[in-house]
Amino acid sequence: MAKYLSADECPQGSPEWHARRQGLATASEITKILTASKLKKSTSFADYAIACAIEAEGFSTKPEPPNFAMRHGIDTEAEAAYAFAQMHAEIYQNVSEVGFVLPADKFAVNSEHGWGCSPDRLLDDVGLLEIKCPMKAETVVAYADAGVVPLKYKLQCQFQLWVCERSVLEFFAYHREFCFRCRVITDEATFAAFGELLPEFFEAVRMHREQLKQWAAPFAAADADAIRTAAAGQAFAGRLYHNFYFEFLDERGLDAE
Repeated sequence: MAKYLSADECPQGSPEWHARRQGLATASEITKILTASKLKKSTSFADYAIACAIEAEGFSTKPEPPNFAMRHGIDTEAEAAYAFAQMHAEIYQNVSEVGFVLPADKFAVNSEHGWGCSPDRLLDDVGLLEIKCPMKAETVVAYADAGVVPLKYKLQCQFQLWVCERSVLEFFAYHREFCFRCRVITDEATFAAFGELLPEFFEAVRMHREQLKQWAAPFAAADADAIRTAAAGQAFAGRLYHNFYFEFLDERGLDAE
């Protein structure tokens, strides 16, 4: 069975949450592993495996700050979840937060998992809620006119169902002027593609991690502080030369070639 980490022990966006998902393939990045249109291996497969390996070994742990649109989505999510709960109380009695979800142990290798996801909300014991909060109402209207989940979110929704072992996901696009709900059920072809490519991706990450450990060993054995101090000294000397050179030219009314 999938392992659910509660919102209390692993609040989404917290340092604990970032640490838990570090180096793992996640739902928001699943299109870097396979394509939504043809369910084939993505051209970003190899690069994403390297990126996950680097994260898993702790070489790059600082998360990128959210842009303005992402910030808007984060800030509006609770309002959207409340609106969904009120509008569909006759269908779902419990709309609850969750921290992070890991796949069943059958997918683990030496107790390590290669992927996971962070659903926006859990719906009773059977469903998931995926919330999108576009800044423009026109975007939500366009989703409603199409009547389906946009292709760019298709794999994200299916991946969450696959990891969490749930049967239904409600895609909910919310704007204070308009909202759109679309029910997503499991797609066997997509699940089969996950089952084929995710273990291969996990193995690629493991291989790159072993390579990173070998490459990093000589540096770890050396005096890392001395290396950093010397590098910082060279960079400082370079800045001094750069400033002196351009001041020299400026005083004489010359331009750098």
